Amino acid sequence: MPEIETARLRLRPYTLDDVDETAVILSNPEAMKYSPREPIPQDQVKEATQQILEFFIQHWKHSTNFNFWCPTPVLRTWLRNRSNLRCA
Repeated sequence: MPEIETARLRLRPYTLDDVDETAVILSNPEAMKYSPREPIPQDQVKEATQQILEFFIQHWKHSTNFNFWCPTPVLRTWLRNRSNLRCA
């Protein structure tokens, strides 16, 4: 699947590995303030997030006009891949 990357941001398709991070956003009232969807209650957030991501993943397989992208900070990815670095 395609990815778009700039100096600070990577846009990539969602995967089911994104459930935990996406659940935090979908259950946060401040993050969902301007969304047509209400924040998901904490006791339902994991299941609902998994269903949403499954929809996004299926959409990638069948759509050529519009898709849902997962924004990922490049810096965080860069640091995660270099965990053996030590400060002097």
